Amino acid sequence: MVVPLSVGWRYFLPVLFWAMHLELDYIQNATLSWSTPIEAAVVTSSCIGIVFILYRNWSEAEPDGDFRQFVKIMGSQLAGYGSAIRRRLGSIL
Repeated sequence: MVVPLSVGWRYFLPVLFWAMHLELDYIQNATLSWSTPIEAAVVTSSCIGIVFILYRNWSEAEPDGDFRQFVKIMGSQLAGYGSAIRRRLGSIL
């Protein structure tokens, strides 16, 4: 459908982008078996690194606190962010 319309309109750009899209789909399917575990490892290690940095900064500010208190405080802060996001989205919708 893309090629006949491009020929009829005498405009090559849609065919070029469609071909690039097909090539990216092929590359993704060819590398999916090994790229998914690598992506999962990168995301997991990034999350662990973020939590480590947050905990280290928090433990310097609260020397008597332990990891359980840190998790409780972070959970309450995340819950607050969730309600703020819901309020924002509610005003948009």
